[in-house]
Amino acid sequence: MSSGASGRRPGHRVLVVGSGWAGLAAALAAREGHTDVVLLDGGVGASALGPGALDDVSWEARELAAKASGAALVAPLEGPEGGVGTDLRWLVEQAGEEAFVAPPGGEPLPILATMGGRLRSTRARDAALLDLGALPAGARVMVPRVDRAGWDADALVRLWSADPHARGVAFEAADVDVLRYDDERRIADADFASRHDEPGRRAWLGERLREAIARRGEQVHAVMLGPWLGVAAARASSVSEAAGVTVGEALAPLAATAGMRFEAVRKRLLEGAGVRVLHLRATAITVEGGRARVAVGGADPLPADAVVLAVGGLAGGGLVYSPPEHGAGWEGAEVVSAPVQMSVACGARVEMSGEAGPGSSMFGPALDETAWPIGPTPGALEVAGVREDQLAGVWSGLFAAGEVIARRARTVGEAVASGRRAGRAAAAR
Repeated sequence: MSSGASGRRPGHRVLVVGSGWAGLAAALAAREGHTDVVLLDGGVGASALGPGALDDVSWEARELAAKASGAALVAPLEGPEGGVGTDLRWLVEQAGEEAFVAPPGGEPLPILATMGGRLRSTRARDAALLDLGALPAGARVMVPRVDRAGWDADALVRLWSADPHARGVAFEAADVDVLRYDDERRIADADFASRHDEPGRRAWLGERLREAIARRGEQVHAVMLGPWLGVAAARASSVSEAAGVTVGEALAPLAATAGMRFEAVRKRLLEGAGVRVLHLRATAITVEGGRARVAVGGADPLPADAVVLAVGGLAGGGLVYSPPEHGAGWEGAEVVSAPVQMSVACGARVEMSGEAGPGSSMFGPALDETAWPIGPTPGALEVAGVREDQLAGVWSGLFAAGEVIARRARTVGEAVASGRRAGRAAAAR
C-alpha cells in the first residue's frame, strides 16, 4: 500500500486511539486520504484474542436465516456503494492471502471446526484455519491424538461428525507423534505455535504427518490440528507442502495464536502505510482553538485535527463498568452517575439499552434483568456505547469506530467498516 506522501495534506494530523481491527482500518483509511496519521496502541485488547473467524454479521443469525429460507451459505455480492462485506474484503486484500482468505461474492462460505465441537460458517478466515467447505463431500480428515490439555481428538471427531455442516466428511482420530519435546504437553497454545515459526520444525511436523498418512494405507484429504501453526505468520501452507495434504487448525477461542498473527499483520500494514505507532494510553481529550489535545500517560499531550476513538467496548476496555456503588462509603454513593463510562474522557455519554446518562437507581442498572440477551433482544452490556451523532455534537473532529459505538453488531466486519468510515471522515475534515 502506498503511503500517499506525494499528496499529503500539510499539517493535518489524524490521531487514532486503539489498535484493534477498527483502529487498523481507520488508520489505513486516513492514510489513503493523504494525511499524517498517529495511532495510539494502549496494549492488548479484544482483537488480540480473536480466534481467526472474520464475520460480517452474527454467524448464528446468518445460519438460522439460511435454514429458514432454504438459501445456500454463500458470500454476499458486493456492490460499488460499499458495505460491511466490501469493507472487510478491502482490508483482507491489503493483508494478502498469506494472512487471510475471503471468498468472492456468490462463492460458498468457509466452514470451520471449533474446539467446542461445532462446525460453523464465516465470511473470511485466518489463513491457518482449515476450510472444510473447500474439501470434497465425503473427504477424510485425520485428527491426530495429541497429549495436550483441551485437545481430545476422539471427542472432537464424534461431535464434528454429527454436525449438519459435515456433509459426509469422515473425521478420523489417529495416533500421530506431533510433540517433539516433553514440555510441549504443558506449554500454552501460543508458545507451542511459536515453535512452528521455525522452518526446520515445520518440516519435522510435515514428515510425521506424511508418515502417519502412509501407515493408514488409505487416502487422507486433510489433517486437522489445534491452534499450533505459527504466531509470526500462518504456517499451514508450508506444513501442508511438507505433509503432502492440506493441513490446518481448528478454531480455538481465546487461544491467542490467531490474535498474535493479527498483530503481526497489523504491524506490517501500518509500517507499509507510514502510520506512526505510539505505545501510549489515551486518558482524555480536550479541544482548544479547533484542535484536540489528547492526554496520554507519561508523555506530553498530543495535538490532532481529528480523533478516531477505536478503543473497544466492555471486552476491549474502551468502556468501563463503574456504577455509583463502586467505592461508596457506608452512607452510600456520593453522586448518581452513569454505570458505564468511556475509558477516554471526552464529554460523551454512554448509552445502555438505548438510554443515555445515569439510570434510575443509584446502584446502576439491574444487570440480572438486562445484561444478557433474552430471545431476540440483545443484552445491555452488548449494545452499550456512544452514538456517533453525539460525538459530533461534542466536537466535529471526533469520530468513533468499532465496539465503542452503541447498538452495532460486535463483528470484525462491522469494526472494519466503521473504522474505514471514520478514518475517511477524519482525513477529509
